[in-house]
Amino acid sequence: MNLPLHIALIRTQSSHMRKCRSKFQELDLSDGQPKILSFLLNNDGILQKELAQKCGVSAATITSLLQNMQAKELITKEEIHISGGKRGYQIFLTAYGRELAHQVCEIMNTIEEKCYIGFSEDEKKMLLQYLDRIVNNLEQ
Repeated sequence: MNLPLHIALIRTQSSHMRKCRSKFQELDLSDGQPKILSFLLNNDGILQKELAQKCGVSAATITSLLQNMQAKELITKEEIHISGGKRGYQIFLTAYGRELAHQVCEIMNTIEEKCYIGFSEDEKKMLLQYLDRIVNNLEQ
């Protein structure tokens, strides 16, 4: 089947998202929250502004996501003073948030394994290289 690239990418992303969304809903996580949880697992205490940049979301979106996550007791925010008298917030996982972050990673690993059924290690590596090249081409 020779699909145009944009259709192939949309189909792939949609299928992946449907599988992820159904698993994350079982954990009562909304879109965007799993990415934040898994990122914080290795970057606990990151500034809110940096978290938004690293996760590719706007300042307004990160604020809304974090408010909801704080209400669910997944994260805590600590106000700090940064240069120039400005304030910022460091974001930390709670014990419950850390537990869910590990579950998110397990789900993602399981889905990734399913995605790669029938792929050799070289094919996996090449696929990721091709996708990186597409991103680099589009960002130039």
